[in-house]
Amino acid sequence: MAENKSRAEILDEMVERLDKIHAEKASTLLKSKEYSISQLEALFALLNPNDLGFYLDPEIVSVFAYKFIPANTMLAIGKTILQLQVSLDVEVSKEEAKDIAKCVYYQKDPSFMIKFGLDQKDRNTYMLGLERNVNFDAYMSQEFNPAQLQQIMDGIRLGVDVSKYAREGYSWEQMAQIKMGLLRNVDISAYSDPKFTSEQMEQLRFGLQQGIDVTNYKDPEYTPEQMFVLRQMIIAHKDVTVLTNARFDADQEYQKLQRQQRGIAEIPDQNAMIEKEKNLKIMHKEVYE
Repeated sequence: MAENKSRAEILDEMVERLDKIHAEKASTLLKSKEYSISQLEALFALLNPNDLGFYLDPEIVSVFAYKFIPANTMLAIGKTILQLQVSLDVEVSKEEAKDIAKCVYYQKDPSFMIKFGLDQKDRNTYMLGLERNVNFDAYMSQEFNPAQLQQIMDGIRLGVDVSKYAREGYSWEQMAQIKMGLLRNVDISAYSDPKFTSEQMEQLRFGLQQGIDVTNYKDPEYTPEQMFVLRQMIIAHKDVTVLTNARFDADQEYQKLQRQQRGIAEIPDQNAMIEKEKNLKIMHKEVYE
């Protein structure tokens, strides 16, 4: 555009050249504020396919068309939205565009939140994760299902190191057990092997929380019920070496243990530990509200 033309003349020329499909909305947008010439040129390039070979819907452009945003940043935001739409084969909404604009403005990568279609709450968590230097790039090549993704987002909200469990090899239930171990500050390496089921992980986590040595039942050959019995025997200072294989009857051994303890102290059952987990839900509620 000729440098000797006035801003008004440049604006009139732009309006004349706008693509007819979005001409009215685009024209309204260009005229809505006293943009500088460089800002007008950036917006026009995004709104009109004849300049850069692509354009955005004026509704999308409007979320970052503010006078305080430099022209080059406007172009960067617009190009990022277009690139994400093409590379991920998605349609970016206005709300998503706002968060993409924030990411670009603060020089952060918005790819993860668009790839996994995060809702507003989780996009806010994503932004929080970026502030906490969570390396989302490490997860871009993975395919998390919604339940797994929720465990990652929950972990970020709660301030735990999600890199410890944000892996496709874990089910969401296993992720939850590792997340709760991180919250309780126990040694998750004792049970984070994916060969353990989530129920087995839970028994190992309970033992660690109770401060006992879990090595005597840290074996995936044991069922969760057998692990429970062995854990109760360790708490009661009983010799667990008598149960050296994974073929013992868990219910029978637990009833035997209860009979031995009757009149001395009642052995807490599984529900006693699970009841304590209600505190975790309270913590979640405090974080979410």
